[in-house]
Amino acid sequence: MTDSDKSAWYTGSLEDKLARYGRSDILPMHMPGHKRMQVPGSSLPYDIDVTEVEDTDNLHDAHGMLKEAMDRTSALCGSAKTWYLVGGSTAGILSGIRSLAPFGSEVIAARNCHMSVYHAIELGHLKAHWIFPPVLEDFRIPGSIDPQSVERMLTEHPASRAVIITSPTYEGIVSDCRRIAEICHSHGAALFVDEAHGAHFGLFGSDGAGNSGMDKVAAGGAAPAKRSFPDSSIHLGADLVVQSAHKTLPALTQTAFLHIGRNPDGSPSRFAGEEEVERNLSVFETSSPSYPLMASLDTCTRFLEKNGEELFTRWLALLADFRESTKDLKNIRIFDREVSDDASGIGASGSRQCFDADPGKILIRSPLPAKQLAGLLRKDFRIETEMASGRNILVMTGCMDTEENFLRLKEALRAIDGMTSQIALRSENSPDEKEEENSEEFLPAGPEEVQTVFSIGEAAEMEKIPVPVREAEGRICAQYITPYPPGIPVLAPGERIRGKDLRIISKTLNGQDNVQVIVI
Repeated sequence: MTDSDKSAWYTGSLEDKLARYGRSDILPMHMPGHKRMQVPGSSLPYDIDVTEVEDTDNLHDAHGMLKEAMDRTSALCGSAKTWYLVGGSTAGILSGIRSLAPFGSEVIAARNCHMSVYHAIELGHLKAHWIFPPVLEDFRIPGSIDPQSVERMLTEHPASRAVIITSPTYEGIVSDCRRIAEICHSHGAALFVDEAHGAHFGLFGSDGAGNSGMDKVAAGGAAPAKRSFPDSSIHLGADLVVQSAHKTLPALTQTAFLHIGRNPDGSPSRFAGEEEVERNLSVFETSSPSYPLMASLDTCTRFLEKNGEELFTRWLALLADFRESTKDLKNIRIFDREVSDDASGIGASGSRQCFDADPGKILIRSPLPAKQLAGLLRKDFRIETEMASGRNILVMTGCMDTEENFLRLKEALRAIDGMTSQIALRSENSPDEKEEENSEEFLPAGPEEVQTVFSIGEAAEMEKIPVPVREAEGRICAQYITPYPPGIPVLAPGERIRGKDLRIISKTLNGQDNVQVIVI
């Protein structure tokens, strides 16, 4: 390394440092095999794709440039400690749950968690007690987790080491993480929040005081004049929080963060031990992490430090304008936390069925089948959406979206809305179409529908055989039945198969005739 390289080594971004290292005079007699040589015809970042040597630090024992970068992200996010993840939020979920819940222990988990939570339960041979979110009927999506349900489950299962929830959900529904954290800690349990879809929470679009834009509404007050993003569970008492940076922030796919939260006095969570988390990260994450991916996370952090306030202000303004200008659509409906009948619904315990929602998620419900609507948007308007299921289309926005992006979406929806009048009328008057609509939407099972015979870990080790789907009713499932997206299991190993599951199984298996069941 040249003297000029060395003098600048401790300044600049992780990407800059890796680029200087790549241009240095050190002969790379180590991995990777491309030797930092650009492959002709490629634009891939070979120059910063290095390995763990003396100058480049080690993700699993960070003391140099990687520690500096992760500390910078921790300061931006307000965590006690932040780790970069190159295996997506999945790596953080597997590592975090194992850190909070030792092998063979008990946990309480929301039934609408991502399949990686189920995998963590399987690998840890955990006994899971399920919390079931309500269904917001107008849009047929899971609502918020009721804090009183958490209280009740912790009372019934006092040995539970952790509560695991997803907030926001895939569709953007947020739970009252502050209250849930208080309840968990009063029972001596940790709170793990899968905030994969909320990496933008609590940065520049919340009120900065740990409050979401709907706190006043939940307390019976007036709605704020302008929506803000909900606060991050990092600031609301969660012990471990995982976020997928790539979903809404300018970071490369497969990048994520794992954060340790803080106690009320500002100290690191007493439930999440740093050494234990690091040990489990070394188990579940690659020992050869991608430096371009890690540089992407630091570049994202530095970019937001400089431009985040402006970007988020613009993003929120564009979202507000979009919602205002699409209020008069006749047949297409867009979920709005503040005006939806579902959002103002009150659950059995008195809690709101939708505590809050991410305004950055645009959930569209149409009289057209979702796949047909997605096809129209793709073919006629060159717009690719995130998800199409049943009658719902999910559009994901981010801080890098432009005014042109929102304008094209508005124009497309207006054009399609004008084409769907007769379809809307027919759907309202056709029970058959309504039944078909609902059957296409894969909701997590309700409490009266789940019959657990064996734990997931037990079922994974039992003898299995394939049987035709039509003969599977009453048998014990031996595989995950997981429509994707959103990646939430409808059936897990060890659960009895119901007659109503057979059609979902067939669709999830893409027409395959056999499903794995346990030999008894």
